[in-house]
Amino acid sequence: MTPISVLPDGRSTSALGFGCANLFRNDDGAASQTLIDAALDSGIRHFDVAPSYAWGQAEASLGMALSGHNLEVTIATKVGIRRPAPRSKLAQLRSVGAPFKRFAPRLWSKLGHAARRTTQADTCFVADHVRADLHQSLRELGVLKIDIYLLHNVRPADITTDLVNLLLAKKNDGYIGEIGLGSSYVDCELIASQWPELASVLQFPDREADHISSRFCITHGAIQHGLHHIRKWRAENEEAARNLSPKVGIDLFDDDEIASALLGYALSRNEGGIVLFSSTRPSRVKRLAAAASDVGFLSAACQRLRSGMQEIDSQRYR
Repeated sequence: MTPISVLPDGRSTSALGFGCANLFRNDDGAASQTLIDAALDSGIRHFDVAPSYAWGQAEASLGMALSGHNLEVTIATKVGIRRPAPRSKLAQLRSVGAPFKRFAPRLWSKLGHAARRTTQADTCFVADHVRADLHQSLRELGVLKIDIYLLHNVRPADITTDLVNLLLAKKNDGYIGEIGLGSSYVDCELIASQWPELASVLQFPDREADHISSRFCITHGAIQHGLHHIRKWRAENEEAARNLSPKVGIDLFDDDEIASALLGYALSRNEGGIVLFSSTRPSRVKRLAAAASDVGFLSAACQRLRSGMQEIDSQRYR
């Protein structure tokens, strides 16, 4: 069973959240629908999205996929990084190019990076822009209220009195549940110390989770960051990895087992908060979600793995 966390406003949601950066809207929405169905079937009730995700299509895809379900969920979306423009051209390119993804993954990846570069360096926290973007997100998602509204890649210099007043007014009017910050942990804490009313929720990378604060925290990137490190270590220490596997209880040559352990460890480090993960494969969504029911075992295995790798490295360089 997926663990439950309680938001600052008292609402309950799943401690495991599904990241929607890979959602896209094709002719019938089948791909997105299948992913969301897999997440819901696995007990996941929190979904993380942004206007810039999936070439500007993720909010609409998520809203459509959830519309057929009569389940209480929580949605976090963001403001700051601009929506891709021109949106229609990017969406058409993705729709037309999607069938070629399996045949030319490197080209597909380059196209994705190019699209992200058009938005990630371009942030805007001007009050009028935030007001318009909030209401566009509400329309795209098909909801009356956004449960968690995060300032995306925000820095202390981006905060103005007009921005603060606008967000508080929109929360008071019922359009926003929780106002939060989605950035590095350092920037989140710097802003929170001066504008605590903007920081009921903090979202930051899992690799910074050693700094978990008393606020409600959402972490992301545990699998991607950890798996990259372990793969590299495994390639350099193949024999040692084979010997270490039975000692830690994880097959270090099975990426799915490693990913489950990393997710369990992330949940144990952010107890009471939310840990995000994502996948484009429904079967993997279900498999990883199932890991959340055995957090204690997976977390302990991951800690044994971490200690074992450190010990082998120390012996190697003596």
